[in-house]
Amino acid sequence: MKKVLIIGGGISGLSSALFLSKAGFTVEIIEASPKLGGRAYSFNYNNTIVDNGQHVLMECYKNTLEYIDIIGSRELFEFQDSLAINYLNNKRELSKLEIPKYFYPLNNLIGLMNFNVLNIRERLEVLKLFVKI
Repeated sequence: MKKVLIIGGGISGLSSALFLSKAGFTVEIIEASPKLGGRAYSFNYNNTIVDNGQHVLMECYKNTLEYIDIIGSRELFEFQDSLAINYLNNKRELSKLEIPKYFYPLNNLIGLMNFNVLNIRERLEVLKLFVKI
């Protein structure tokens, strides 16, 4: 039987291990952190759930969603009609990125222009990018 060594137990490492194992490989994962999942974890701060390293999954992420189904975790996910992500900066101040339900890509522009983490220069860069697109 062929053996595979996977460095890193984040979502990519775990899903690789699962699919390789199903294909008949013997798999070993090496992870530096005391937990698996990489940056895919949350914590409670002042009664607000904060994601450490947000992961945005779209329906086109078929393999990732298949992995989530195989491990029986889809019911643990929160699927949003529109994007809303909480951010906590190093001063422990909470900010929220909200993308409204307007027409794409206008909704993304409006959400980024209202995102208070971005300064004026960064908002202008987003605007220039939007014009190029």
